[in-house]
Amino acid sequence: MKKFVFLIVFLLPAIAFTQVGKIPADLYLRVVNSKNEPQQFCKLWLIEKESGDSLPAHTSKKGKALFKVHKGSSYVVNFQDIRNHSVITIAKRNRSYFLKTITYNMPKSAQKEELKTAKNDTIIQKIQRKDKAKRSEALVKIKVRNAGNKPQKRLKVFLRAPDIQRVYVAKTDASGTARFIVPINGKYQPSIGEFSNYNTFKLPNRAGITAIREIRFVPTKVKERRKNDTIIQQLPAKVEPTSARIYVHMTIRNYENQLLENERVYLNAIDEKVVYMTTTNKKGVADFLIPKGDRYTLHLTYERDIDLLDYPIRWGLHSTEINFHYIGTEQVKEFYKTTQRDKNGFITEFMTSKVERLPFQSSWLENRADGYRINFPSHSSISVPAIGGKRLFTPAGYYTNNLFCVNAKTGRYRWGAKFLEGGPSAVVYSEDVVVVNTQSCTLYALNARNGNLLWSKWLAPNIYSTPSVANGKVFTIYPNNLPTKFKKQKQRKEEFVLVAFDLQTGEVVWQNWIDREVLAAPVISNNSVYLTSMSGKLYHFSEETGELLQSADIHAVTPPTITSDKLYVSVRDSKNVKKQVLAIVNRKTLKIEQIVERISGTVEFERLRDLSAARLMNYNNSRILNYKDLNFNVMGSRLICSKPTNGEIVWSAQLSDKEGFKAYMPIAVSGQIIVSQSDGKIRFFDYQSGKISAEFDTGEELFGSPLVYKGDVFSGSKAGKLIKIETHNGSYDNWYQWNGNSEHNPDF
Repeated sequence: MKKFVFLIVFLLPAIAFTQVGKIPADLYLRVVNSKNEPQQFCKLWLIEKESGDSLPAHTSKKGKALFKVHKGSSYVVNFQDIRNHSVITIAKRNRSYFLKTITYNMPKSAQKEELKTAKNDTIIQKIQRKDKAKRSEALVKIKVRNAGNKPQKRLKVFLRAPDIQRVYVAKTDASGTARFIVPINGKYQPSIGEFSNYNTFKLPNRAGITAIREIRFVPTKVKERRKNDTIIQQLPAKVEPTSARIYVHMTIRNYENQLLENERVYLNAIDEKVVYMTTTNKKGVADFLIPKGDRYTLHLTYERDIDLLDYPIRWGLHSTEINFHYIGTEQVKEFYKTTQRDKNGFITEFMTSKVERLPFQSSWLENRADGYRINFPSHSSISVPAIGGKRLFTPAGYYTNNLFCVNAKTGRYRWGAKFLEGGPSAVVYSEDVVVVNTQSCTLYALNARNGNLLWSKWLAPNIYSTPSVANGKVFTIYPNNLPTKFKKQKQRKEEFVLVAFDLQTGEVVWQNWIDREVLAAPVISNNSVYLTSMSGKLYHFSEETGELLQSADIHAVTPPTITSDKLYVSVRDSKNVKKQVLAIVNRKTLKIEQIVERISGTVEFERLRDLSAARLMNYNNSRILNYKDLNFNVMGSRLICSKPTNGEIVWSAQLSDKEGFKAYMPIAVSGQIIVSQSDGKIRFFDYQSGKISAEFDTGEELFGSPLVYKGDVFSGSKAGKLIKIETHNGSYDNWYQWNGNSEHNPDF
């Protein structure tokens, strides 16, 4: 009897199995606990809402799992102990991969069990050339070659079988071949070392077959020195990418286009929480060889959060080249040494920054049945825009230098401005002037009609707040000196400055000291300027002269909301610093009159760096909105309506029961309290009863409070989308900017 041998040869990446008419994509899902620690070997599965298909997986040691999904589809996330944990919607935008992070606290008992299972399910094989597969088995040969087609010896190869939850391990021999004997009629995915995204292949239900897969793999050979969380690489003169790592080639110039030497460059790995650091050479070049499968934020000595680099685990060899401009570390130091100051030590001469005209790509504007979307390519958080004179002024994403003006109703382009630096704050509009801070590191004032620069002030290496405008003046905060770790000379306690500039000319009107960075923005009410600092201190200044009228250490964790005689602010609980409670403060004396224990929640930060710069510049979580003699705020996932006199709760609404959920400060129009949520929903509540009167699902993770203009609702997303939804109710109107006005006091 003649034996039949069926041979399958895999020379190219396998074609992913997909439903007819569906566009496939890779979803890289990272699972972390509430402490942002990766959840290892965690069993989970996604269920596609439309088809009901189940996609099982286990997370890796880094808490990551890869799923083959479809664009435009929604998936329900399930864990062993929590079904319907959350829903992930895959956008239809033009990209082949998506990164998502979800929060899940894996029970300790499950952790031990899954770890034990992972060890038991790992099978080490030493298959010889003469060995043959038995009935119901197949022989799989993984031939590993480098980019030059040379066999790769003594490499550990993993063959994962997700259907039966097994991992087979073997080493390549002298011919570069790793051999496995595995069950037939199953899916398998090979991986080597750090790299794990070779496409899945399927073995047919035929006994005794031999399957051969040839894959390319370039190992990583790089010397790295680690100190604490910082990694310094020693790269060869000629750097090339590897299968597991991206080659990043950067060239840095100053604003005169001169190459910058000896500039320290940092890439912060967001998920792994390590920092790759190097220094530019004589040609202004900085090279990195960084692992795939993480996101990296780019920093320089005096410029932070310049860009977000997103490098998922993709098959093949990849390099990227980045060119950008930077003021220069030495120039910043020289400025602080030589700039003019007054007798109080305040800076009186600021450096200036330029603005360039910026075109708009018509393909970004997507008209829809319910409104429109502007899909900016930054894929980063849109700070809260502003509306004025029928125009919408919106940043193009936190990791851009770009601000655009469009027709609010149609989305059509009016003008665009490119700043020298990135990280735009929420937009402020007043008297036909648009005012924006950039995180690194300039205050800009633009003509709202044409985008022309009126004036600019380079304030400091890092600014974490949004400016305020009232009575023809712009109010903002800046650090008065460079931060240093070790200070031999005695320093004053107040190291930051509250400054007022003339809105039209940029001339300094007055300046005064505060102790730390401001929380979100100064707040102006009745010719007074109030603010809370990151230390928890509350300040009260004269809006006209800048005189400090009062201050109080009340451990504040939100900006204040000011009414005629009261001031509302959340403060740290005296017994638990991680808990915040609502405080009712006397406006005249700044003394706390009442602590409202029933309106409490978890404090979102301990230090400045606990929140991203984008969050800090748009921070109004838990803040009080005063509307029609009632207070409204969000604590965690609960929307609360309370009486201003004593904090008695009138009604409350549970917005979500999902971990990681966020909702932003509510806004109010026409008797409706409107909340935008991280799950993509914008909800309207009747202000008296708390009943939901309308709900819109954008399908995007929203960022910041919405705007309302003549029946339309506007919101930015974390993925670089500006979303307009038509409610068809023209009475919904008159919330045109962050906190409802340029003074940033939500008292209506």
